[in-house]
Amino acid sequence: MMTDEECIPPSDSDIALRYLRDRISVPRDMSIYAAKRLREALEKTAALVGDRQSPPIPVRNRRDQDPANFIALKT
Repeated sequence: MMTDEECIPPSDSDIALRYLRDRISVPRDMSIYAAKRLREALEKTAALVGDRQSPPIPVRNRRDQDPANFIALKT
């Protein structure tokens, strides 16, 4: 990313790179701009070895999207 040199990843790593690209947690892990740049670099690198996609993120596992999980229950 710093030198703009293409680094050819190992063959069959396109799925793993896209898996990581889709699961970077923003803003907890980094700023939104840094995450955008990293996602772009991961996609560019994955495209060098293939076009396979990672499995989609299961909707039912997205606990961060349901506000009920963050509300304290009254006892």
